[in-house]
Amino acid sequence: MRRMAGTRLIQWLNLLVWALVMLKTEGANVSITIVKDAVAKGAVCLDGSPPAYHWDKGFGAGINNWLVHIEGGGWCNNVTLCLNRSETRLGSSKHMDKAVNFTGILSRVQNYNPDFYNWNRIKIRYCDGASFTGDVEAVDPDTNLHFRGARIWPAVIEDLLSKGMKDAKNAFLSGNSAGGLASILHCDSFRALIPSGAKVKCLSDAGYFINVMAGTRLIQWLNLLVWALVMLKTEGANVSITIVKDAVAKGAVCLDGSPPAYHWDKGFGAGINNWLVHIEGGGWCNNVTLCLNRSETRLGSSKHMDKAVNFWDSE
Repeated sequence: MRRMAGTRLIQWLNLLVWALVMLKTEGANVSITIVKDAVAKGAVCLDGSPPAYHWDKGFGAGINNWLVHIEGGGWCNNVTLCLNRSETRLGSSKHMDKAVNFTGILSRVQNYNPDFYNWNRIKIRYCDGASFTGDVEAVDPDTNLHFRGARIWPAVIEDLLSKGMKDAKNAFLSGNSAGGLASILHCDSFRALIPSGAKVKCLSDAGYFINVMAGTRLIQWLNLLVWALVMLKTEGANVSITIVKDAVAKGAVCLDGSPPAYHWDKGFGAGINNWLVHIEGGGWCNNVTLCLNRSETRLGSSKHMDKAVNFWDSE
């Protein structure tokens, strides 16, 4: 395609067109539901407008299963930021899209979402700026800001319960970013609000935030680094390399002619006869110069590979 297109720009345009086609194919536009009754309970967005969600109804075997996903969008942590936010979709249902495209974990297409495609799939719109945690009765007349996120959460869930979630057999709470934090903070209350006979699970995607009072970027990054190293040490295990020397006789070699290799952490218990094979990434070398340079690295030679690597959830 590079010969025919000739430029990076055309490559990126082709990729964009492909992505848009995939998005259109996978997703479905789902209309917004405004929870008007929530206003009487004081459960409102930053600007005082009612909260909202999108609901794509379940069907077939998934009709009594519910996936509730909380939208992300960071926090506003001072009056100026929250005031600005109150004039956007992240602070007001007046500015939210009337319909959104459901993709990924919310898709109704089985090929793209085999586990949840036929469940009731809900996207709760995020409009309080604090992961549904604020509960301040007073409203400053100068700003008209409402910090009532903690009231939005039960109001939306109660609305969903009245529309069939009270009969749920399986209920799954998820969220990303600030929504992921909300799924952590509200997991227990979600369990309490769902009927006791239902199986309930919660998932947080990128929802762990480190809030530092020291006030400097440096200390924030140092804390993040420490947390990452602790997670790496806790989760991972160093696994030694296995060099497949016999492969050389078959002509199965790396760029520099060295034998291929892998790392194997043996299964145990009930998983002893189950195998997960993961292939490392690293892009392509598409000309002699790049491949020659790569042949002197771990991506082109087993001579340069680490003798042991840490096994966790990323490469």
